[in-house]
Amino acid sequence: MTPRTQRRLANGFVLVMLLLVGPTSIVLADDMRGDEDPAWMVSLGFHTGAYTQGIDGQTTSTESAFDSGTGDSFISTTVGFETQVHTPLRLDDAVTKPRVVLTGGFHYPLADGLIAERIGESFNRTETGELNPAFVANCPDEVPAIGGGFVRSETCSLRVRNRVSIDAMWYVGLGVDLTLPFFDDQFHILPSISYYGMSVQSVGEFERTTTGDATADDLVETANVVGDPELWHGISPAVTFLVDVYEDGPYRWSMFVNGRWVFFLDDPDLESGTRFGTNALTFTSTMDDNAPQITTGFQVLFKGFGGSGRR
Repeated sequence: MTPRTQRRLANGFVLVMLLLVGPTSIVLADDMRGDEDPAWMVSLGFHTGAYTQGIDGQTTSTESAFDSGTGDSFISTTVGFETQVHTPLRLDDAVTKPRVVLTGGFHYPLADGLIAERIGESFNRTETGELNPAFVANCPDEVPAIGGGFVRSETCSLRVRNRVSIDAMWYVGLGVDLTLPFFDDQFHILPSISYYGMSVQSVGEFERTTTGDATADDLVETANVVGDPELWHGISPAVTFLVDVYEDGPYRWSMFVNGRWVFFLDDPDLESGTRFGTNALTFTSTMDDNAPQITTGFQVLFKGFGGSGRR
């Protein structure tokens, strides 16, 4: 390896560390960047990242009057893939040689059923010697007796989880690959605009445990429900920063970091419901109508359909 190549490798390593916090860089040789005719080029990339979206929930019951609880923002690690198709449409006279790119990808969130509302309450029949109104509003008056019949209930506890589950996210769009005119043209910025789709559903869990005296059996009531998947649609502007790190024959390896913001066009509300006995439960949740997302990963680009494949 010549001293010149060693210097370029070192420079590339430092620059990529600053840009992507980690990947190394192998700077492309000068003779790999000639003024050839553009070709159709196809790439496949794999990425991991984070997705966050604010959520809020409300659970109602025909037999309970519990207070609203708190929830979490939907924050999940994601994994997925992206494909890009570089078209021959390129403006060679411009400094950044903008080139039209078709993009599409898929995200799978690793977090499952994040909580829009959580409720955990316990009630005693009497408080300071008097009948507790909250117990009356939330708990059965009787529980089964061990020998048969019923006895008066004394305590009960409630556990409610109102969850939101995002099953998958995907996008398809149009962008422009801008080549930065330094460091052997190995750095790129790719702004894009995409259609963004998401499959999401409501999940509800309810548990009530009521106890009596020593002659009573505990009364445990549970209900679980999963709502029908709903498809939400949105628009997503994004920008990707790429650095070409290695080239061998018709293939080019790149590292990238991508940031996007999703604006949903649907009313982002969910609902599911169930009942046991005479108790009807409804789990509703609302998600923010916009959400940020960031990913980082690598891609392999094939340079060869109908030309020599200059990026």
